Amino acid sequence: MALQPHVVTPTGMITGALSNNHTVRRFYSIPYANFLGEFDDAELRTANGDVDASTPAPDAVALTVAAPADAHDRDDLPVIVFIHGGSFETGSHDDPRHDATANVQAGCVQVNIGYRKKLPGFARFNNDAPGHYRGVHDCLLALEWIQRNIESFGGDPTNVTLAGQSAGANLVLWLCRPDHYRGGFRRAIVMSPASPREPIEARTSTLRMAMQVPLTRRRLTELPQKKLDRGYQRFKYLHINDVALGPDLRELGELADVPLWVSTTHDEFHHHPLAATDSKPWVRSVPGSKALFKKTARDLQLSRNFDAWMEGALALDPYRPMGRLLTDALIGRWAASAVTKVTGPVWLSEYYRSTAGAVQHSSDIAYLFGVSDGDNDSASEHAGRRRLHEALLSFARTGNPGFDSYSATGRTWRLDFGTGQATMSESRIPRLAEHFPTESRGQ
Repeated sequence: MALQPHVVTPTGMITGALSNNHTVRRFYSIPYANFLGEFDDAELRTANGDVDASTPAPDAVALTVAAPADAHDRDDLPVIVFIHGGSFETGSHDDPRHDATANVQAGCVQVNIGYRKKLPGFARFNNDAPGHYRGVHDCLLALEWIQRNIESFGGDPTNVTLAGQSAGANLVLWLCRPDHYRGGFRRAIVMSPASPREPIEARTSTLRMAMQVPLTRRRLTELPQKKLDRGYQRFKYLHINDVALGPDLRELGELADVPLWVSTTHDEFHHHPLAATDSKPWVRSVPGSKALFKKTARDLQLSRNFDAWMEGALALDPYRPMGRLLTDALIGRWAASAVTKVTGPVWLSEYYRSTAGAVQHSSDIAYLFGVSDGDNDSASEHAGRRRLHEALLSFARTGNPGFDSYSATGRTWRLDFGTGQATMSESRIPRLAEHFPTESRGQ
């Protein structure tokens, strides 16, 4: 077998590389779009000519395809597509946490998507259509490229599972909106969805103030890179405790009829600096500490039924109220919101560890993709990793992750990463809608 495999696609010949003892073909950082301007909508690249995709370009707006070395054109293998997170400003399609090896060796094709971030991807202009973001549009073009070309790698374009984590989960949900959904995927996985709390109008106003120029494509394009970077840093500072950019998930509306698997981790933001007070119980006895906690809760938009939320939070995490508040306010509420917008079947899962160590934000990515932690994996930890990866494969192959849906039971699949054991439990995630605003404000 050639050391540099090549695939002939409708857009041209693509040359990749072999890895994992010649069992995996990787085609790194394939350009899928033409970019007319940094702040303009891209166009689908329909003709690439010959592309050398043998080495990764992590910062490129591109996609990477990994497939079994022995896969043939039209083998109709399940396709798993992943959109990375990173607060809409960092992250890459080339990240070892979502390495494709385990999925490919299980007989799937995996595609990791990169998209424009920061202002080129998510600044809003006056003439943008409602709900339109260039970063989202990039992902739409990537999905269209996959539909046109994935058969050449052995994938089935009618059996695509789209997954995303954090900001990437936000984008997956946005792509499930009826005005964005074009049939490019059959089902979706939403891992710990994140969203700005401030409405788009307020964020656009502070962006204009921070950039100190009219907020137009022409003026931002003309700005020297140093001034653009300084303006963006000022803008970020004005939203220091929020996600500064990206779609507001309160604007989702009802989703297209797409089966959805929504997951969270038990300890999403227990490592956040604000949660440091949880390790100092004496802080709670200081006069005024409860009032300060309630103010923080209001700032995080926990605006309804505070006492009921607090009672439930202390029952769940008696020694970590601030960590629980941050986890619910920054992630849980958006998972709850997604569940209320689903028209198709929905599954809920939560990951925790009964042994030492928390399951924090992003730590579940490698588990989902079956990426081993090498010698650090105990037998029981490996069992948890294998259990979640098997659920992903089942979902990609059959549309069912192998546990009961929330739609049918109202319960959550709780997987213990420390032991590999799983149970079905009553879910508190949907109840977060009682405490945080989820209504649409219109864009």
